[in-house]
Amino acid sequence: MNEIEFYRKERNLYKQLSQFLTYTANLSLVAFIGVIVYYAGKLPPIEYSILTYFAIFNRVMNLLNFKAFEVPNIFYKILEGDSNSRKILEENRVEILDPMFKSFYGIGYDRRELEKNLDDILVLVQARLEINWKMIGKIFLFIYPILSLLTIWVIL
Repeated sequence: MNEIEFYRKERNLYKQLSQFLTYTANLSLVAFIGVIVYYAGKLPPIEYSILTYFAIFNRVMNLLNFKAFEVPNIFYKILEGDSNSRKILEENRVEILDPMFKSFYGIGYDRRELEKNLDDILVLVQARLEINWKMIGKIFLFIYPILSLLTIWVIL
């Protein structure tokens, strides 16, 4: 399997994971609202506050999900000095850079960004990689089941 096929599979996997985490966060918020409506005034205040923090935690996890996957892994290889990845990026410039710039700037970004020099783009990417969002996301995904079980245990 060549590098661009790997990139396409990786991008599809990240899209599916992103959708799963978004649906999970939205489902937990709906459950949170449902519990508040069902138990209206029957729960002690501490349980309401736990549910509130759980809902906020879900929203933060959802936002972190999008931060962790906005830079493709091919840029990590280029920054390590892999010339083959640099050549693949030049050949498939629009396919790789277009989704990344859409996540950076939103859907109305300027298409002239794609015509920039690769070194200018690497400076932009390095600024985005200063914070290790993937590690922060892994920590959140480790804490998430524990917090979920704790919330259910406190409510029941």
